[in-house]
Formats: sequence, structure tokens, C-alpha cells
Amino acid sequence: MRIVIVVVGYNKERSIARLFGSLERLNGVEQLNVIVSLDGGASKGVQEVSERFTAQMPNARLIMRETNLGLKKHMLECFKIGLDYDALILLEDDLIISQDAMAFIHKSLTSFADSQIIAGFSLYSPEFNETAYLPFKPIHDGSDCFFMQIPSSWGLFLSNKQIKEFLFSLNTDGKCCSINLPPNVRRWSDKSWKKDFYKYIVKSNKYFLYPRVSLTSNFADPGEHHSGLNTFQVNILLSKINYSFKSFDDSLAIYDGFCEILPASLKQLNLQIAKYDFEVDLYGFKRLSGNYSSSQLVISLFDGGAGNMKSWDDAMFPPESNVLLGLGGSGVYLTKMATLNIFERICLRLKLIKKYHNLDFSMSFFSRLLGRN
Repeated sequence: MRIVIVVVGYNKERSIARLFGSLERLNGVEQLNVIVSLDGGASKGVQEVSERFTAQMPNARLIMRETNLGLKKHMLECFKIGLDYDALILLEDDLIISQDAMAFIHKSLTSFADSQIIAGFSLYSPEFNETAYLPFKPIHDGSDCFFMQIPSSWGLFLSNKQIKEFLFSLNTDGKCCSINLPPNVRRWSDKSWKKDFYKYIVKSNKYFLYPRVSLTSNFADPGEHHSGLNTFQVNILLSKINYSFKSFDDSLAIYDGFCEILPASLKQLNLQIAKYDFEVDLYGFKRLSGNYSSSQLVISLFDGGAGNMKSWDDAMFPPESNVLLGLGGSGVYLTKMATLNIFERICLRLKLIKKYHNLDFSMSFFSRLLGRN
């Protein structure tokens, strides 16, 4: 299988040098083609670091774009490079990659080469729900992968077929206003290639495959599109894994574009709710998005009072575990979506932040804040 790694760079000298260092340690890199693509106007430091790296790396070459394409156009040109190969690994300059990433890449491509439901593969494993701005952890169903209807931008790879299908969608998609995207994604600029990929997979009902243990980490270094933060930095794999994957049909760990587990997964383990038609909104953003009918049933942390049909404890994280295990109590409810007034919206948001960030505004909280036991 002919695989190409494409590194995308512009003006982050320290970042791209760090990525190059991790690529030099990547097991099996000598068997891959490596292309460094720098957008027009790339800084002199980035050019020099890239020239040194490609000169010493076997099967590597440097592409210097003549004009400044901007991030979206530049990324799309990098996707097109993959059309000449069996698979493309795409890495932006503020990432670092695990030295054992190729085992996951080969396993993923081998296992899902013929899948019509998989639009791409992620090297990054999120610990944060970037839609709800809250911690995220997928349930563990015995597989080393899980599925989300969210494209990965912090280290991804695609087969030749997947690249063609994505690029074809860019030429055929019309207005996508009716597509149910999270509120923050709808606000993203049309200059975002990730927004285009988001719309494509939601519209076509496809998913990305994600690893349970991350193979990249995102430093989000200050630059053209980041002010610098460590919110999305995660632990990465430091030793080999003998990967075992469940098929999409057999998996329970399947999440939609809001990072919410699919109702079908909950119904498989909790037969008491199998007869209900409901949405899952444990992070609260479906209710806050205004995209759903107030009469729609939903499993969420919002207490519908007399309208509650079932309830569970909210002691476990991830929150869907309480429903999957049928833990009696209150805190998670099957109720009607209902339209919230501004006060109720604020209260729900505060409840979610307090719960998922494990905040307890008591004397013990302030004691811990001061470093006391």
C-alpha cells in the first residue's frame, strides 16, 4: 500500500520542527512518502527547517506554494496530493505524532477499506467535547476504536476512495442550511475546510473512526488561527498496542455530530427504553440549539418534573453510563425536549458545567483552591 504523509505548514517554526522530530522517530517512516507543503509567504525559519528535514529524510520532498492560498484552499490542495496514493496522512504543523501510529493506520485501513459508513480516520482521540466545551469520554465496549459523526482535524488519514468522495461532495453540495449542525459549527467561517467535512458526513450519514488512545496531540500554538491554548492537548500512545476493532454494526460506542451517544446504543443495553423514540442530549446543546421540537422525547440532565417518564442516577461519567447500567435515582431523565426560557437555559448550562467539571462551590472547594487539605 502506497501511503503519503503530508505536513502542512506556514509560519510556526518551533511547531513544525517539533512535528518533524516526532516524524523522524515514527516506526516505518522510511517506507512512506513524505511531502511538506508550505503555503505561499511561509516564514523564512519554517522554510529552512523544512528544507533540512526533507534533505535528510528518505522519500521526502518540499512543495513551496507560489501564492498564499489561505488555510482552507491549502488544505484542499493537500487532500488532492492523496489522489496519487492509496492513502493520505495529513498533519498540521502544531501536532506531534506517536512513534507507533502506523500500526493503528494499517489496522484501520485494512479493517474498513470497503466500509460505506466510514468517511475517514482520526489519529487524535478527544478528551473534550468541542461543541459543548465540556469533558468527553466515550464508553468502552471492548474495542480499541469508536465512531463519531465529527471530522478530525488534528491528525487524520483517508483512503484514496474517501478522498475522492469528500472532494466530490464539495462540487455537488448546495446550501446546507437544513443540516443539523451544532450551533458553534454553524458559526464557523465558510473558510473552514472542517466545516465542509462536517456538513458532508452529517448529510451523507457517515462517520470518522477514532482511536481510544490518541496517536497525536494538538499544541494549538499561537499563529494565524490560534491564540494559543492547551485545552486540546492529550496523552499519546508511548508503546505498541495489538489492536482489536469491533465493526460499526457491533459497536456500542457510536456518537453523533454533537458528541452524543446514539439512542440505538442505549437501547441495546437498556431494554426498558427500547420502545421509546428519543434523542440524547446529555451535553445540553441539542436543547439549546433550537433545532428540535419541544414535544420530542429526550434523555438529558434537564428535570422535566411531572413530564419525566423515567429517571436514572447521574453519578457516573460518561453520563450515558448511568442509563446503560440502569442506575436508579435522579439526575438523568427521559422527558420532553420542551422550550426553555433564558433563565432555564442559563441554569441548565451552569448545571452541566458544574457537573462535568466536578465543581463543588463549598468551603472544601475554596480550601482546595488555596492548596489546603
